Amino acid sequence: MNAQKYNSNNKDARHFREHRSKYPQIYNWIVNTSRTAKYEKGYDKWSVIAAVTIIRWSGAFKLAKDEQGYMINDHVGSYYAREIMMKEPDLHGFFDVRAGNADYEPLGINGETWDEFEQRRLDALAQRHAEEFEGEDVEAA
Repeated sequence: MNAQKYNSNNKDARHFREHRSKYPQIYNWIVNTSRTAKYEKGYDKWSVIAAVTIIRWSGAFKLAKDEQGYMINDHVGSYYAREIMMKEPDLHGFFDVRAGNADYEPLGINGETWDEFEQRRLDALAQRHAEEFEGEDVEAA
């Protein structure tokens, strides 16, 4: 974990952890709705903020307002997007994400951060590529 960048007191991260703990069904709903969008509707990408907005306004979930007056804050979306893409392989890449505090929150299996997850994934792809072309004489284009 990149301890220099991780801040457990970050208010958005804290809000996400509290929300995730209090409403575990939200994660499942976003996953199921994302899979419907991907497999039944044919979406290549979807916005996690769209999911958060549906949750907020649909009334399907009985959510209490937080100290800021939000039932679900938009800022939790970046955390949900990363956690889902780390834990649900078929949804990896389904959400666009920008660099931010959520990159350093331990959301993955065994407390892995998004930064660590993506680096491990890229390293594995490079290794597989190297093994695939091992021994071949590849000329530069």
